Amino acid sequence: LSMVVVGASSYFKLGVDRLPSVDLPTVSVRSLYRLAVLASWNDQLDSALALLHRARAVEPDDPDVRATEAQVLAWQGHLSESLARYDSLIVEFPERHDAMIGRARVLAWQGRYAAADSAYALVLYENPRDAEALTGRAQVAHWTGHDGRAADYTARALAADSTIRDARALDRELRAARGPRLEVTGGWN
Repeated sequence: LSMVVVGASSYFKLGVDRLPSVDLPTVSVRSLYRLAVLASWNDQLDSALALLHRARAVEPDDPDVRATEAQVLAWQGHLSESLARYDSLIVEFPERHDAMIGRARVLAWQGRYAAADSAYALVLYENPRDAEALTGRAQVAHWTGHDGRAADYTARALAADSTIRDARALDRELRAARGPRLEVTGGWN
């Protein structure tokens, strides 16, 4: 208590006539959101969802919170609920890349491959080098038995961003399925 009194006394001696304006609910929502993201990365999905619900109670329309909530629901296997959240978010914020990609992913996980492929194509229409969308289309092609097309999309995804883990894994899987190939380099003597 004495530190608070001394601190307040020192503050007022500075000649400042009022405390700084801080929007506490926004700070609280951002903190809850960041904690939820960290929890989801650590595979603590129930904790992440609980934090996101608390954030939505304070700020129900925050698009970052809503997108992350949809993502966590998908990771938990609540695909229909996740898809409904993504659809709602896209109606309000059609430019949200993460929502567009998340929606396409959920459609693919539901086995709705044609709809997923169309959703990824829509993202690629806006940005033909979008590595996440290219990877998604590659996965859909692979899951539907079109490995040649999957290899093409995977190569394009890796050319756009070589750090995409799913693209690297699919590339390895497709190469292993093709078997060893003999490549000749150099000239004949």
